[in-house]
Amino acid sequence: DKKIKGEFSVMYTETECLALIRELLPDIKIIVGFRNPVDRVFSSFDHYKRNSGSDQDFKTWFINFEQQYLESYNYNRVMNDLAAFKPQQTFQYIYGDLAEHPEDEIRKIYRFLGADETFVPSAAHKGINISYRYKNRYLHLIIVEIILRLYGKERGRKMVHTPSRRPPFVNAILAWNEDPVVRNQDRGAHFNYIAEILYPLCDKFLKQHDLNLEDSW
Repeated sequence: DKKIKGEFSVMYTETECLALIRELLPDIKIIVGFRNPVDRVFSSFDHYKRNSGSDQDFKTWFINFEQQYLESYNYNRVMNDLAAFKPQQTFQYIYGDLAEHPEDEIRKIYRFLGADETFVPSAAHKGINISYRYKNRYLHLIIVEIILRLYGKERGRKMVHTPSRRPPFVNAILAWNEDPVVRNQDRGAHFNYIAEILYPLCDKFLKQHDLNLEDSW
């Protein structure tokens, strides 16, 4: 049977990258997932706080974030860039649909790729890259250091950041010190501020897909 290979990166949706891909790989197939950009911003903020241990407030953090990364939230531009490819070369999905109905969305992706639609990966119903805050950050750093020494840096980091990759014993130790993040409070306090900045970058995309920034998707 023919093997299908691929890779992923959020950087591939930049205009220069897509143009280069189209030039060098004219028959490539591209899969792009879209998530509510407001939720993406708060997810990035949460990852920043988790990994840095900083007490920086949201608006101070966002000023620096906006200057560096806001272009990746320009869904209108991404949509226009993807239109340069043939329709059969691109597949777009909504993150919320994949999260709620993973098997259905995976089958659509397999169909697009020409792969076996009956195969369901073991990670289909597992949380991947879930955001956590720690009950005790210093204890977390000690646990992580032990894991990295036991399993090596590459494998150890994957265990720390992806629960589905953890052996049961390692998961039990890490999970004991983790609290899943609830972003509702931060989202409610800063939603209007963020939405006003992001809406002009994705208004056409929202209309085309009948979506809005208020709901999570």
